[in-house]
Amino acid sequence: MRVASLTIPIALFFINLYVIIYSETKITEYDINPPFFATDFTESYKLNPQSKIQFIADGKTNTHWIKERDAKNSDFEIELRLTHFFENGYHRKNYKYLKILACEDVKKKITKPENLRITIFKKEAINVDKELRLPKEKSLKEIDVDFSDSLDQKIPIAKDISIQETNHFPENIFILGVRGKITGNSKTSSCISEISFEE
Repeated sequence: MRVASLTIPIALFFINLYVIIYSETKITEYDINPPFFATDFTESYKLNPQSKIQFIADGKTNTHWIKERDAKNSDFEIELRLTHFFENGYHRKNYKYLKILACEDVKKKITKPENLRITIFKKEAINVDKELRLPKEKSLKEIDVDFSDSLDQKIPIAKDISIQETNHFPENIFILGVRGKITGNSKTSSCISEISFEE
């Protein structure tokens, strides 16, 4: 009887410990990479479970997304960063470059994208449940990315992204993202390791 009465408090202790450790890990992960939308329109993960679209924005060069099949229009869409951060008020980010890192493994017939068209977009950072509407979106720039010289491409974007001052959320605050379409790699799978905005 005494053992049974001790089992419940001990079990509760370990459950609470697990919740605390798991929550701290998730909070740290959120600070690094907020949970924005990432969509793989090709559904390549169904053919290759190691190919996850979230890997493109995880900040790790050893993870990647592999395009295993075609989609009608865009292959992927990823929301990457907010235009402002909060620290005793809202402050503008000063993004100067879009960085894209391709990857390849010739033995596994995985190659860098032959043709990659990227569309940079901005989307209102509104609370959809509160506003009861979808956020407005605007395309900012279309870029044809060429990996023939290097797997690592750094594209100037400062002139294309106009970030305004603001004192109130969500006024003039946007989510920046990219939409991509890969063409030309008919006999191989295309690989992207990382896409990010850099200051």
